[in-house]
Amino acid sequence: MSLTPEDVVSKRFTTTRFRDGYDQDEVDDFLDEVVEEMRRLSKENEELKSGGAVATPMPEYTPPKVQLPDSDESPEESSHNLLALARKLHEQHVTEGVTKRDELVSEGQETANRLVREAEGQVRQELAKLETDRSAIESEIRELKEFETRYRRELREYIEGQLSTLEVNNISQPDNADQE
Repeated sequence: MSLTPEDVVSKRFTTTRFRDGYDQDEVDDFLDEVVEEMRRLSKENEELKSGGAVATPMPEYTPPKVQLPDSDESPEESSHNLLALARKLHEQHVTEGVTKRDELVSEGQETANRLVREAEGQVRQELAKLETDRSAIESEIRELKEFETRYRRELREYIEGQLSTLEVNNISQPDNADQE
């Protein structure tokens, strides 16, 4: 199948939803560059076939880490090389995306782990404080129970002493009343 510049211009990519995809503007910009290069190569090919000299050559687009095909290749070879270039760039973008995703996931996991550790530390501190408070309250309850026991015993002894005194007084008073 022969690929024409118009084929590249009319090509539309479907947008992705809820999954990884490419920036549509970036894809469109790249396709514009491909169209421009294909038009240049087609024009150059036509001029070579007609025996005319090539007009001022356009500067070649050289993406990072990738070289464009040599100018002595046929248009079909150039087209295939451009497609290979597009695939390679696609693979690079996918690899970069996966790497970035992995970095973000790793950072998120580290943050989550740190937050969990901090929360667990706070819980341990609160539990230790509550345990200390509980011990203090239990100690206070024991002291109050001991105080209650002493107080009841002393109150009972006092009341019994008062009753004994009253009985002694009551026993001695009726005798006095009988004498009168």
